Amino acid sequence: MKKIFSLIFVFCVLFVVSYGAVKVVTPAVKNFVSEQSYAPSDEDIAAFEKELGERPFYYYKALDYDKQKAYIMLYNAVLKQEPAVNLIVEEKDLLSVFTAVLYDNPKIFWVSLEYTYYDYGNYVEFNPEYTFTADEAGKISNQINAKVAQIVSDAQNCADDVSKELFFNDYICNNCVYDDTLSQTSGNTVYGVFIEGRSVCEGYSKAMQMLLDEVGIYNYLVVGDAISDGEPGPHMWNLIKLDGQNYYVDVTWNDADSEYNPHLYFNVNEEYLSRTHSNIVPAENFCNSTDMNFFVRQKTYVTDFNGFKEYTDITADILSNSVYSVEFQFADEESYRSALDELDGGYEVFYFIEDAVRKSGKNLVTDEIEYSSIDEYRFISINFKEG
Repeated sequence: MKKIFSLIFVFCVLFVVSYGAVKVVTPAVKNFVSEQSYAPSDEDIAAFEKELGERPFYYYKALDYDKQKAYIMLYNAVLKQEPAVNLIVEEKDLLSVFTAVLYDNPKIFWVSLEYTYYDYGNYVEFNPEYTFTADEAGKISNQINAKVAQIVSDAQNCADDVSKELFFNDYICNNCVYDDTLSQTSGNTVYGVFIEGRSVCEGYSKAMQMLLDEVGIYNYLVVGDAISDGEPGPHMWNLIKLDGQNYYVDVTWNDADSEYNPHLYFNVNEEYLSRTHSNIVPAENFCNSTDMNFFVRQKTYVTDFNGFKEYTDITADILSNSVYSVEFQFADEESYRSALDELDGGYEVFYFIEDAVRKSGKNLVTDEIEYSSIDEYRFISINFKEG
């Protein structure tokens, strides 16, 4: 029987794209299919395993052996933009195989989430729909690869993997605008981020995935629900492994579309993420550490506030690296309110500003304070301007 489907998976809250599904059933006509076309050849498997290299291919590895063979067949067909591919896979498993291919391979941007398939009982004929011709996809791939190569080259000056990750996060936030009016071609793929500079959560996450893959940092996509305006809705972000520990990074939620983007979801653990994200798939990601959290790492996670003067040297170090937004997160409400009170009253905070700027060696304004705060996260960002 012929069936037309759309991949229904990610509808990101605030950072959103959704897909509908249509099923059309017609009488099936058995086509002749050779045994050779049912499964990948030994050469196909060897070539794919070589391509695996150090990349995680998380969703491929989560499949059983038979579905992995279908994955390789589908992956190769999509790369070559073949009009159809025959797979030995049950109808109920076809979507999971297709999803796995798309979630493991951010470089594949030319495949529509809509597809047609024929179920013949002992095999399925899968008919992808392509959003670009092979020539168009080739040219765009070259453009994306060149841009990614330049970003990765720029990141080589970073001291370690977490610094590279931060560089990639900030590049995406500074060069992409969230836009939930986009088509799936732009919104759900790296095409939107690297070519159009507009995307939604799936594009943000896949762009981050592609950059991390390029520098050999272990990562994979994660989906679930996220709360916005009190209502949950489907969303996508990344898991990353650093120094043997797993963390979540939600690049979309780090993008405030403003001059200063907060890092509230940079390398957070399960406890922190679960305040706003739920129904996480995969369910167990063992994100328990805070060592590489943005605030912990730059020593601006405040557990006992005794005045900003204690953070003079830390602030000076941050400013000396030409980062002019110094972010603080507070462990408790009392410390947070005390920090806000200091920013809003008296001259003591100006001594902190003057000392930090002087020690940084930068020419920055010291006679006024610009800051932003988010009560929900007990977050304060002090923003400096060049003099």
